[in-house]
Amino acid sequence: MVLLPPRSMRIRSTSSSSSRERTDMGRTVSAETRAKMSAAKKGRVFSPEHRAKLSAAAKARQARIRLLRSAVIIH
Repeated sequence: MVLLPPRSMRIRSTSSSSSRERTDMGRTVSAETRAKMSAAKKGRVFSPEHRAKLSAAAKARQARIRLLRSAVIIH
């Protein structure tokens, strides 16, 4: 972790996208735009390492959901 002087932190925090208001948040995109976004992702090939990470994350997520559901049912 890099510690920045207070002035640098202030500049960085005000210029970051997370601190700005998101004007596009919740906006509905057109069917044409959705088709373009879909076409841009078609044919993407993930490496075996990345696929393994995706699989592990999905399994962990499902295990967490099962645990939460069982806790709700029992109590």
